[in-house]
Amino acid sequence: MINHSNMKSFNLKLASLSLAILATSAVFAQTKDEAVRKTLNERYESASADFKKLMSMDPANAEIYFYCGDNYYYWGKQENDMNTIDSAMAVYKRGIEVNPGNPLNYVGYGRTAWQKGDEAVANNQFAKAIEVINTKSNKVDKTVQQVAYLKMAETFIQSEKKRLQDAYNYINLAMKLNDKNPEVYLQMGDYHSENDGVDLSNAVRYYNQAFSLDAQNTRVLLRKGQLYVKVKSWDDGLKYFNEAIGIDPNFAPAYRERAELLYRAGRYPAAVESYGKYLELNNSCRVQQRYASFIFLTKDYAKAISEIQNAIPCNPDNTIMYRLLAYSYFESGDYEKGKGAIDDFFNRAEQKKNVTVLASDYGYRGKLLSKLGQDSLGVLDLEKAIGMEGGYPE
Repeated sequence: MINHSNMKSFNLKLASLSLAILATSAVFAQTKDEAVRKTLNERYESASADFKKLMSMDPANAEIYFYCGDNYYYWGKQENDMNTIDSAMAVYKRGIEVNPGNPLNYVGYGRTAWQKGDEAVANNQFAKAIEVINTKSNKVDKTVQQVAYLKMAETFIQSEKKRLQDAYNYINLAMKLNDKNPEVYLQMGDYHSENDGVDLSNAVRYYNQAFSLDAQNTRVLLRKGQLYVKVKSWDDGLKYFNEAIGIDPNFAPAYRERAELLYRAGRYPAAVESYGKYLELNNSCRVQQRYASFIFLTKDYAKAISEIQNAIPCNPDNTIMYRLLAYSYFESGDYEKGKGAIDDFFNRAEQKKNVTVLASDYGYRGKLLSKLGQDSLGVLDLEKAIGMEGGYPE
């Protein structure tokens, strides 16, 4: 005989369990989407923490490993840090181990190998990704297939060593899977941006198609701005960076690109303001040091000294910081500290061998020596500066 009371209790427990599972799944999906958005917004450190949390929640989810690896990949590329690229490679490798039937982590592993210049390994991993996609028993979701093709295309478009025809082929494969995805047209725009030289028409056309499918897509506006900067159309570039910021005031890459544009246009105070906002949103070592360089260009030497001193410890190997520190001390009238900083710069430049010493470096050292009463040595440096290609501007 059925005990209806027990059955009712069981059903209630089952319903509660189902609701708990649904709630957990919703939180997981939301956190994943937020983490991916952080990566796109170049908030790599915060995204990394989110992905680690997600991997602990679902250690068998291969896609989380892929997006976590991608976060390290973009981070390493931006900071030019091979250790971070190696971290990406390790995460992708773990993703392959977790689910060898998912193509994404093969693509990721291939991306890192390509970035490190190991073409044989990269080609092998990309081939494995395609093999996994084409193995019918894997039943790879079309969305996953599309991401795999687009990420391979992006690798060949955005890296120093390009394979544009392969990129074009992968984008077309992705387009056949879903021609309503704005990412397809974004990538096709990127392809034409690299392939067509100063002819912007095709790139603009595809970026416009992407934007027609997603009118809130700040990355499309960013790309259009970058496209116009490429041909030195500053006003057009600025327009699109400002539009991206108008849609999302926390979209960090637009502030960075706007700052670089303003810097190239010689508008240093405005560049500092925009880069300062980027620093608020993405406080990395590279950003700190770039911001300090911008401060120097505004001729606010006291602030430049402070920012440079704060920025040096995170990457003491950046010799440019010591150069700008020496220049700033001279311009501030602190010649003793300036002499110490310029000596430090020359010593580091000699040790690294790959640092170009400029005429201005000899010029500033010469002026510092003269200010400190060492006129004969100062004159030698000033003569060397004047004799260098381009001479030494007073």
